[in-house]
Amino acid sequence: MEKLIRLTKQKACATCDICCRFPEEKPNLKPTGFKLIKNKELFICEAFDLKTGKCLKYSKRPLDCKIYPFAAAKSPDKENIMLVLDHLCPAAKKINTKKEILKTKIEAKNPIEWEETFVPVKALKKTGISNDILNELTTSDILFFNSYLPADSGLSAFSFAYHFVWEDFFKFYWKLIDGALCIFAKDIDNTFMPIPPLLPLEKTITTAVYERCFEIMETQNKGRTEARIENIPENRAGELEKAGYRIVKKDEEYLYERKKLEHLSGDKFKHIRWLINAFKKEKNYAFKKYSLKHLNGCADLLFKWLSEKKKKAANDNESFLLKNIDKAHKRAFMNFEALGLEGRVLTVGDKVAAYTFGTPLGKKTFCVMFEVADHEVKGASQYIFMKMAGEFPRYKYFNTMGDEGIKSLRENKIHYHPLKTVPEFIAYSKGKQ
Repeated sequence: MEKLIRLTKQKACATCDICCRFPEEKPNLKPTGFKLIKNKELFICEAFDLKTGKCLKYSKRPLDCKIYPFAAAKSPDKENIMLVLDHLCPAAKKINTKKEILKTKIEAKNPIEWEETFVPVKALKKTGISNDILNELTTSDILFFNSYLPADSGLSAFSFAYHFVWEDFFKFYWKLIDGALCIFAKDIDNTFMPIPPLLPLEKTITTAVYERCFEIMETQNKGRTEARIENIPENRAGELEKAGYRIVKKDEEYLYERKKLEHLSGDKFKHIRWLINAFKKEKNYAFKKYSLKHLNGCADLLFKWLSEKKKKAANDNESFLLKNIDKAHKRAFMNFEALGLEGRVLTVGDKVAAYTFGTPLGKKTFCVMFEVADHEVKGASQYIFMKMAGEFPRYKYFNTMGDEGIKSLRENKIHYHPLKTVPEFIAYSKGKQ
């Protein structure tokens, strides 16, 4: 609890006009043990001095005041009491990613009701209630999501950005089932799980958790579509197959030794080095961290790249994948920090010749999620990929995701000599063939 109190000591509090003032007489966040006094359009805490903006009983303030913008609240589905962070507080976003919050111990007493401005931090206690209601997951919930991720998964789906770059097409939800974080995605037609249930510290997911997940999906889908869990690692897929679920291979992701990509030494990388040297003959080129000032240049390059790719699409699958990918890239451009993405751009003169975005996958692996280069600038793609590998020396491996069955993409990934490919699977309901 003391960690929360220290975190909430912000200079902004002295000039804030939110705390201690409420629009209604019986607000959800009313300070325990204090009365509210009507003052014009607001209800003011009796201990608050409007003239000085200070609390007159600061040393005796209740727990809810001490820890705000944190609070203990019932989750939207009423199944858990959560430690939450109220984004109505101007200081909240500055402390939203501080991992020390997760180690805080606080009693789950007198929980308040959920509010739209609340962001889940961690579960404190079960309430004993059970239902099929799902809790909405937003881009503000990245710390909560990441706290359940395995230390080293190797698969791109075990990252926050992998899901939320597609927020234009899916709404995401969460539910805690026997301590496991279960993520659900919804579109117009169906509900599915884009990632298997998550438990911190690599704990075992029980069969009962999977059964409950499929039960919820089948209830939501009402027979329109088949319930499924996507992006399952090979070891977990084997466990699910033994439990009677139908397993189908989805794709394979390419894993490389990062150091080899950074140096590209040896005969096997000779052609790539030749292309990089050709690029270095360009005048006024620069490799930089992405910022919003690069947004228009990246968007122009994306439009040009997509136009060329769509003309050369080899099959319907490739055309379908290219149809809406621009929205995912644009979401990365606009929200890279909120999504936990690292972006880099390669400029030649005043134009963006290439850009790339990636995100960590645990302690050992970094995932390159997007890379777009101007094909008219020889070697730009190879140069930015090599430079990106050199930007993250703390990681041993680079993951470049799968090839989606696209021949040209597969050939390009193989050209860099992957260490191995990591398969991922989909699990479907029991008893369905």
